[in-house]
Amino acid sequence: MSNLLEVRDLDVTFVTPDRTVHAVNGVSFDVRRGETLGILGESGSGKSVTLRSILKLHPEHRTRWSGSIKLEGDEVLGMKGAQLADLRGRRVAMIFQEPATAFDPVFTIGQQISETVRRHTGKSDSEAWKRAKDLLEMVRIPSPAQRLKAYPHEMSGGMRQRAMIALALSCDPSLLLADEPTTALDATVQIQVLLLIRELQRDLDLGVIFVTHDIGVAVEVSDRIGVMYAGKLVELGGVEQMVDAPRHPYTRGLLASTVHGGMRGQRLEAIPGAPPDLSEVPTACSFAARCKQAEARCLGAVPPLSMIETMRYARAWFDIRADAEIAVELDPRTLTEASVEALAAIGTTRASFGVQDFEPEVQRAVHRIQSYDQTQRLVTAARDHGFRSVNVDLSGGTKLQVRAVVGASSTGARRTSRPGSTRRKEFTHSTSGSSRTTCRKAKMMPMASTPRGSAANAGSTRCSSVS
Repeated sequence: MSNLLEVRDLDVTFVTPDRTVHAVNGVSFDVRRGETLGILGESGSGKSVTLRSILKLHPEHRTRWSGSIKLEGDEVLGMKGAQLADLRGRRVAMIFQEPATAFDPVFTIGQQISETVRRHTGKSDSEAWKRAKDLLEMVRIPSPAQRLKAYPHEMSGGMRQRAMIALALSCDPSLLLADEPTTALDATVQIQVLLLIRELQRDLDLGVIFVTHDIGVAVEVSDRIGVMYAGKLVELGGVEQMVDAPRHPYTRGLLASTVHGGMRGQRLEAIPGAPPDLSEVPTACSFAARCKQAEARCLGAVPPLSMIETMRYARAWFDIRADAEIAVELDPRTLTEASVEALAAIGTTRASFGVQDFEPEVQRAVHRIQSYDQTQRLVTAARDHGFRSVNVDLSGGTKLQVRAVVGASSTGARRTSRPGSTRRKEFTHSTSGSSRTTCRKAKMMPMASTPRGSAANAGSTRCSSVS
């Protein structure tokens, strides 16, 4: 799956006559379509600055950006004028923290939503007004026709936030940015808004970045969570990984300082000290002064953001035994040879490439298109960069495999299996030097008892590298 948004090495610096603030320093992350990334951290950690940079909302005369922000392959930091105006609202929309200040108080809710629709879609006045009414219905505002005529001050905080969500979705954006949208709401309304955002994200297949300082909120809406501190990402991973086994001391501190029902009668822990001054680019671990686990090396250099598990990263020093086996599962469709080199550089020793099947017909049926040559290049790259073990995983029992033999004879002829028959396919290809990869496929075809098109357990496959 390709990324909707790619942020690489983002630096954001604010320059004024009085001081310079390095608010964001080398932040990198991806967001896929249909995914919610939660960004968590204390006030001043750089969460909102990062979010607003995606729309270039900071004043250009005192903001310095570097790095890259790509939306569907288009570089955002290079956009100006009409390109930037089209990006805001049309392709990327934002839900602000306080809708009472985000809405213009002298225009009705309907006027503001319909104007946005006309501006970006070219719809007529009547079409834009109908679209505004449909949007209020979608976000479950009662009596939408009447609410369109209401001014922002005539609506409750929860209603205004729902109207802000309707405004953000008015032009069908692919990416939705939410900057602490539930902070000013009471607990009941907060839950309603969170559930609404999550439901709309699933129904509309949106990519969402949700900024919050509330761990409970982040867990509720996110697929992955990134933790920021002093302008840097210090940990990034799946929700369960982050909650059950946090790796960075700052993440553990945030979790330990969170109040929940099971803590009744227990003393609440706190993170000592305060965030550092960012008038200078950090040259050491920014959290070292507040960290109980700080070592001498933490004061001498910035720890790298290292991959500690598949799709999980932490900014810390990790001591790895020289003989340790570090394994990773990889998708050849999204992997590059540069990524293989980077994995090798951080000490990865074993790789497993998910393929499922090399037959084009089967690949189309399971929506996983990748060529044999593509996979072989990456396998070869892994060998060249010192991976000690390389596996290629093939799956039996996928679509079409229970009805027809996937392999072909040496003459290219296809054969149809008999009920209960077993076929074995073997292929060998060179990877580097004397190394080769051998794959054997043993498949049972119980045609007499398996419904047509069924993906029942029809067999298994294991591919392993041979040196």
